[in-house]
Amino acid sequence: MPESETNNLPDPIAIARLEERRQAFGVASLADAVEESMGGTLCSSSGDTWINKARGIGLDGAVSDAELDGLIDLLSGEGRFRWLHARSGAAGELLAA
Repeated sequence: MPESETNNLPDPIAIARLEERRQAFGVASLADAVEESMGGTLCSSSGDTWINKARGIGLDGAVSDAELDGLIDLLSGEGRFRWLHARSGAAGELLAA
């Protein structure tokens, strides 16, 4: 592929951010509780459900310990199935937590 064509390719990190936000929007439309935090979306519903997710957090910058504690509180209900998706480009502080 000529160099002029490779310069026009979309940034993979930008694509990952868009995809995380697209998925978060879909999950949020089904959740009982939704909170925007840490640059992402935290979704929660009662019981053992795949809706209990945090999507897109840490993609736009650092995440504080207090914010991570809030995420744990939101998703730590008994019997809840927990998910945290950390993609390439997420803040190092989030991945280290």
